[in-house]
Amino acid sequence: MPKRIRIRLKWLGLVCLFAPLSSFIFIKPDWLARLVAVNGFSLALTILVFIYGLNPKSHMLGKRAYLHKVSDPKKKKIEYIMRGIVVLFGTGLLWFIIKPLICDDIQFVRQGLAYARNVDGSLAADNSTIRGMYFLYQGLIIKRDGQQVGNSYSALFFTRFVHLGREYHFIIAPKSGVVLDFEDVMPNTSLGSTTTAR
Repeated sequence: MPKRIRIRLKWLGLVCLFAPLSSFIFIKPDWLARLVAVNGFSLALTILVFIYGLNPKSHMLGKRAYLHKVSDPKKKKIEYIMRGIVVLFGTGLLWFIIKPLICDDIQFVRQGLAYARNVDGSLAADNSTIRGMYFLYQGLIIKRDGQQVGNSYSALFFTRFVHLGREYHFIIAPKSGVVLDFEDVMPNTSLGSTTTAR
């Protein structure tokens, strides 16, 4: 495959991967736009993984100098193993990400936002990001009254950062664990209660 075509295909893959983010422009409210974006991004990622793993023209090994001394039959075996790993990874994406998202989508269509899980709490530990790019992904462990609430939750495509030590109100998709929205919960000392910052 010519180098120019390979470069175009890579750019096409990136466009397909991040095209779902346009939902924030065309869809309101934000929680619904984020649900659509996460679905689209996850589906595009899964499809690209399967295309890469199953396409016989995709070269898993590439042109690595240390493979020159390896015989062709061994190279083919290594490539088959690598393809198997990629396909297994895609299958894992289907089972652990796409399936829970589809279950959430069906319930949101039936019940609307009433289906979402509402949690008031704070972070139990610093949130994890991808090389500091919190606007792509934040992994959150939430605690309420000193007790951890569920497992780790995923906050994707937020321009806001979830800070340790602050109280928040989280709206979460129950099956997939995707945070659809969150707001600061500020203490109102004069009334002895809390108010939500909007």
